[in-house]
Amino acid sequence: TDIRYLSALLFLFSFTTSFAQNDCIDALVVCGNTGFDGLSATGIGVQELDNSNACDSRENNSIWLKISIDQGGTLGFTLTPQSSSITIDFDFFVFGPNVSCGNIGQAIRCSTTNPQASGALNNTTGLSENATDPTEGPGAQGTNFVQWLTVADNDTYFLVIDRPVGTSNFSLAWTGTATFKAPPVFEIPTGTTIDLEECDSDAIDDQKTIFNLAQNTPIAVGSQTNVAVTYHLNSNDALVGENTIPNPATFTNTQSPQTIYTRITDTNTGCFN
Repeated sequence: TDIRYLSALLFLFSFTTSFAQNDCIDALVVCGNTGFDGLSATGIGVQELDNSNACDSRENNSIWLKISIDQGGTLGFTLTPQSSSITIDFDFFVFGPNVSCGNIGQAIRCSTTNPQASGALNNTTGLSENATDPTEGPGAQGTNFVQWLTVADNDTYFLVIDRPVGTSNFSLAWTGTATFKAPPVFEIPTGTTIDLEECDSDAIDDQKTIFNLAQNTPIAVGSQTNVAVTYHLNSNDALVGENTIPNPATFTNTQSPQTIYTRITDTNTGCFN
């Protein structure tokens, strides 16, 4: 008797949470002005802050972001810890414009104010239209916010966010008139099936078989050009662009159903979805 067991792959084309990128070279590219929720800063990776900046600090638990400006203007942000405890302390450093990893120079904006030490009413921080100082801190010095930036078309900046005290994740909301490079988009036609099903027909009841993930590549790309597609086993790998499935045309599932995450990346700007 030919017994066929159904195996299924479920595809997810978008997601919103993230995990820390500890170093400049792995900076998470900021695109689309959408902000972030649930960002995590954990560990230091390579120590890339050397106490020489005006705000006088080093990496404790950091995440690096690379900001790619499309149209220039003013650029600010508000960082809000998930925990409202005044003991939660986030610092940040901005480098640029148009510097490279290994040669980032001095921070042009930074804040290492401790909200509890400074008597602040809350633990939010960032770049603000209303602030006038370019740097502040450490400790009790400052008000948690420094002056926002005026940026030009096609500028790039590195934003390093560090958490010296506490364990909270955080959200990031952008302010100002500048816009970021747009990421590729998934334009899946209505009625198009992206989940895959295959029969396990080798008479072994393990619900494992070979799938061709690449058959979804044209659906993910659509009419867009300069877009690379990779497939991943978890959302964090897809976000940071690591541990791609090496042979997507001959992928064997390990469970059924199994979720596969798809990343599309603009090969010119690094923007991704």
